[in-house]
Amino acid sequence: MSLCNYIAECLTGRADDDDASYTLLSEKPLSKTTCNPVRRTSQEIAADVVSALLHAEKPGRELELKLHDIVTTNGWTESIALAVFNGIQEAIQNGAPMGQAMFEACQKATSAAKEFALDHPIIVCSVLAVGILIILSPWILTVLGFAEAGPVEGSCAAWWQSTMYRQAIPKGSIFSFFQRLGMKYGLPA
Repeated sequence: MSLCNYIAECLTGRADDDDASYTLLSEKPLSKTTCNPVRRTSQEIAADVVSALLHAEKPGRELELKLHDIVTTNGWTESIALAVFNGIQEAIQNGAPMGQAMFEACQKATSAAKEFALDHPIIVCSVLAVGILIILSPWILTVLGFAEAGPVEGSCAAWWQSTMYRQAIPKGSIFSFFQRLGMKYGLPA
């Protein structure tokens, strides 16, 4: 079946022949139901990705293709990535059984985190201090000037922004991290 016919079939829902599957270029056979994929939530997709990662015995192309197959219908989104991140974090915290690939990746990440903590103790202590403050007294973010609507005029946050960043705050910076926390946990200014 030609690509044009396959697309026409997807659009009209009709098939011109009785063959149950078609091969498109060099990809695996596609079934007729591929035209009407079931819409899945980000949480469902993320759960399948986390499961695939947890059960993987080795990294590489095979795992990459499996993950691609799980996510390909909807494509990667921020909500899927965040749900995968949270799922992996929960699996690690709960001591979930891991396949060899996940176990080795977890060991490497743990080693890198320890090395980072040793190389950058001030950053790690600062992040821990912020975490403690947010847990015990989330209002402290507002006191520092990180409020729901953004940095409070005349505050430490406003000074920091005007001194260090002038106009654009880089995505992923410590300032953007604090501001995001302020918008989530801070109080109205």
